[in-house]
Amino acid sequence: MVSLRFHLAFAAWLMALTLSADEPSADLLDRWFAAQQSLKTWRADFVQVRTLKALSNPLNTPGRAMFHAPYEFRWELGQPAQTIAIRGMNEMVVLYPKLSRAERYPVNAEQAGRYKDLLVLLEAGFPRDRKSLEASFRIMKQTTTGEQHEVVMQPRSSNAKRLMPELKLVFRTGDLTLLSTEMVFSDGSTMKTEFKQPELNPKLEADLFSTDVPSGYQVSEPIKSR
Repeated sequence: MVSLRFHLAFAAWLMALTLSADEPSADLLDRWFAAQQSLKTWRADFVQVRTLKALSNPLNTPGRAMFHAPYEFRWELGQPAQTIAIRGMNEMVVLYPKLSRAERYPVNAEQAGRYKDLLVLLEAGFPRDRKSLEASFRIMKQTTTGEQHEVVMQPRSSNAKRLMPELKLVFRTGDLTLLSTEMVFSDGSTMKTEFKQPELNPKLEADLFSTDVPSGYQVSEPIKSR
């Protein structure tokens, strides 16, 4: 089963695509939300940096991410991809090509179980105003260093907060480009995603966001099985 940490990586990225600075820069926040109206598609390469207390060196894994407004996304981890997560209109599918396995997750905030709060975060992943943002996260601190602005937030969901008490987002102050997200987990480990060569509104083929599972895959539905 895909871990909650793996899912939270998506939630952090999705939220970051439309987050900007809160106070003290109201002008920056207003400009950011206004800019979201022109965001139709987005694509970037990334490196995921995982730090664990048991390891002397961090684990670096390349990947790429794609987004199609208002909520479709594709997240590929590894080159070639070892894990592919696709969020379509009604569900999210996670594929494991080497194992020929797949998992289906309905995108429905009313689903019971430990995934409920995470699915709410995914649904709220593209806030268009301050109210939508503050429904899911509490902004704890902000710091501007040179051309980078860091926002430190805490999930409002008690379940998400127990697993991930802190989420950091870093943006370039000039053009508001997303530079990185970093999750700090309750055990002290971290997962940082550093984005490279982001493209705003590239042409993306519709089948990239298809949740059809390839033939020959074994499919499970973890939420229904709980």
